[in-house]
Amino acid sequence: MKIKIQILSPVHIGTGEKKNRMAFIIKNQNISFINEDLFNFLVNKTGLTDKFIKWAQEGGNDISQFLKDHSEIKKEVLNNPLYSLPIRGTIEKEVALHIKDPSNQFFIPGSSIKGAIRTALLYTVLEETKPNIDYLLKGISNTDIKGVLNLEKRYAKWAGMEIEKFVFRAGFIKSNRIISYSDAKYDLLKFIHFSDAYPIEAQYSVMPVTVIFSVSKTKMKTKSFIINVEVIEKGKFLCNLEIDMKTLLALKNVDEKKEWINLKEKFKNVFAFSLDELTLNNLKEYEKKIVDRLLEAAYKFFQKKKEKDLELINGKEIEIDNQ
Repeated sequence: MKIKIQILSPVHIGTGEKKNRMAFIIKNQNISFINEDLFNFLVNKTGLTDKFIKWAQEGGNDISQFLKDHSEIKKEVLNNPLYSLPIRGTIEKEVALHIKDPSNQFFIPGSSIKGAIRTALLYTVLEETKPNIDYLLKGISNTDIKGVLNLEKRYAKWAGMEIEKFVFRAGFIKSNRIISYSDAKYDLLKFIHFSDAYPIEAQYSVMPVTVIFSVSKTKMKTKSFIINVEVIEKGKFLCNLEIDMKTLLALKNVDEKKEWINLKEKFKNVFAFSLDELTLNNLKEYEKKIVDRLLEAAYKFFQKKKEKDLELINGKEIEIDNQ
């Protein structure tokens, strides 16, 4: 099944990699990322290798400055960049890179799409089922769901996983008779697969971003430094969505005594219909029900997230740190 994604606001999915001014040249509000292999070849060919090494050792950190006195090399490098992007705003020292394939084509990873859908669906299920909050915060006895408040500090970043196990994962009985929800084998979303999304049409750029983080429930501070990032500014992307309906159908016959514990209850919470409703003849119909459920959850979460962000941004308790 083909899914079309329309970009409504700039999107940046980082690789963790940054490029500094030794790797790009700015000209006429465009940034060109140089082909470093070509640059090294040209420097070596013209006998400038030692000069370039000395320049760098003496503190040179902007490739444009070195190329000012070597116009022929600069022209060749600018005519054959890895890629070039328009600049929105001012570029500082570094640019954080968006994920791209080996041909430097921007794309949206399927894992990022599924992660966003997973978060939206998690929100929707919790809103609908209104579970016992103590189960989420303090855990469930005789299981490995410890609860958010009982996690050791070093494991705090996995707090969301405690809630995800509660919503998305069926359990199995371990040798110590504890019910475990830690095995991804029993995750209900494992049967849903998103491919990487590639552009139908798109516009990219480099722009400055101010990182905003919450320091309390009512206050925010902004970092005083600017982060420049590559973004998908607007456009449409296409990906494939596959749902393994035949395996879901096979789960109807599972005995929940030793594994797939709470399967049918959690299935109904997540997908909004009973697993027992599936038959060999209605798989296409129910596949559409699942797709509609995912899209509805994404829309609900988007609306709620926008509402909460606007509340925070427009609140009276915001503090701006310009130091």
